[in-house]
Amino acid sequence: MATYPSDIEEIPGFMDWFVGEPAASRGEPAESVEVHGFGCSFSRSLTEEERAEVLDFLRSHVDPYKEYRLIGTLSLPLAEISMERIDEIRTVARGIEVAGGHGGRWLSLESRVILCFGTRREAAEKKLETLGPRVYGRRIVDSDGECLLIGQLQIPLREDLGTSAEVERYIALARKEIGDDEFEAPPRFLAELSMLFDERAAAEAMRPRFGAIGLGTKVVEEIHKMVRSTVVAWQQAWLVTSGRVEELMRPGVLSTAGFLGEAERLGDVLKEDASTLAALGVTPADVAGRIREIVRAALGSRKREWEEGGDVIGRFRVRLRHWGGYQRCPWLCTSNTAWGSFDFMIENRRTGAKLEGPGLIVHLIAEHGFFEGKESPYRVDPRHAAEVLGLPRTFWDRLLRR
Repeated sequence: MATYPSDIEEIPGFMDWFVGEPAASRGEPAESVEVHGFGCSFSRSLTEEERAEVLDFLRSHVDPYKEYRLIGTLSLPLAEISMERIDEIRTVARGIEVAGGHGGRWLSLESRVILCFGTRREAAEKKLETLGPRVYGRRIVDSDGECLLIGQLQIPLREDLGTSAEVERYIALARKEIGDDEFEAPPRFLAELSMLFDERAAAEAMRPRFGAIGLGTKVVEEIHKMVRSTVVAWQQAWLVTSGRVEELMRPGVLSTAGFLGEAERLGDVLKEDASTLAALGVTPADVAGRIREIVRAALGSRKREWEEGGDVIGRFRVRLRHWGGYQRCPWLCTSNTAWGSFDFMIENRRTGAKLEGPGLIVHLIAEHGFFEGKESPYRVDPRHAAEVLGLPRTFWDRLLRR
């Protein structure tokens, strides 16, 4: 019986873990096994025994995180929606929240407007550009051959976040913003009141309360987002162990900006930067060590923030900008996360030259010889870094700690 992800990865033909759909960029799988959209793909067909083993493994991780969402839906032409109808829904929702004891959580009210343009996609795209902030989160979708423009409306569940008069004024402004274009059907208002439950029976028990105010109801089985995080972690670890760390470096994977550009190759970047350092007579350890030495001194200073003018460390001025989260190493090393939570600027006071980069670059250079790709906004150019940092250092530099 498979107990760990590595047990599944040892099955001949294993290709990748996935969430949602198998990634086509990693090759066309011969077979994919999934449970609620979480699974793995193989380059060959599995035997019945292998397939059963994979399914049992996936279910053992997915089933404990099943939850049930009760959804109540109201759909009316936008012109017919009244504040009385919205308040009726809000009043019942608040009553459910206050009463408690139902086993549900995360009661929420979402409202949308749906504009139908039929087959006129160009008209929908033009409308998308002209709509103002009253209709936000806008997107165009194709549904049964019709082009729909869907946007969110801001209608809070709690009255302390928006009184009836305020919501009514908001809807009136949204109607004015939408205007009276030639739609294929009158703009529709869609409201969804939803609530999460651990047990289906509890969701079904609440269903009549939603139905009593004229909402169409359904119970949908979902999987907690924690499963997604778990499977993504398996996928990332597999990419590293299988020598495909480059895929983690693309924009939008571990980092919004990415460590490499879409077309850059990790091997080419590492080779070119290593050649540059060799020509200078400098090693990655020299660069990383010098940055670490200077920044570590600044981390102990009270003048830590960018706006405070920084701190003078020998012949350098150092500024730091701290962030709330941290950036992980694409090789998934368990490095000090504190160094992944700030950016630095080192200014050579003699030359005026400046070097900017993320704190994580110290680890990337020291452990992987990686200065980030040329298309990454966080790249630290090795030649420029050596010039700013005064590398290679002379005997007197080391002796005088300059």
